[in-house]
Amino acid sequence: MLKDVRDELSKAGALISWYGPGFDIKYINTRLIGHRLTALPPIPNIDGWRIAKEKMKLTSNRLASVSSFLGVKEKTPLNGPIWIKASAGDPSALKYIITHCKQDVIVLEEVYELIKGLASTGPNIALIKDMGVDGCPRCGETRLQSRGFRFTISQRYKRFQCQACGAWSHGKPESIKGIIAR
Repeated sequence: MLKDVRDELSKAGALISWYGPGFDIKYINTRLIGHRLTALPPIPNIDGWRIAKEKMKLTSNRLASVSSFLGVKEKTPLNGPIWIKASAGDPSALKYIITHCKQDVIVLEEVYELIKGLASTGPNIALIKDMGVDGCPRCGETRLQSRGFRFTISQRYKRFQCQACGAWSHGKPESIKGIIAR
């Protein structure tokens, strides 16, 4: 099963997770190494937990809390005794855990769709989707609206806002030198 998980995840251009780098990736790699298997390759990760922590102000950054705030309903709540029964091999508890995990992915997807415009780091989704640099780096859409400029000490960048997800991005740098001389 570990080999299958590793091989499937290794095909991904990026992973979208909730606290994935802090738990899931470490957990999977620990189990792989423990069984003398090769670890996962470096895979860019878009971490919804980090987006919520850095860009939102909620009392908790747990997926359940963020999904509740956003009105995304958790389908199968989970408690400790079910995990204990499942770890002991109880077939009905295992079935419930599998259902919960599938629903958890659906909730993650729905929450990510609502917060992806807040992401400021992560891989460029437009490049992963082979859409080129003209797409939104967060969702890959090509409906970008030019919205002024972003400046650094020595560069000027055309600023864009995605009309699909609301994310901000910028174009290639322009030299300030030529702009100031005008």
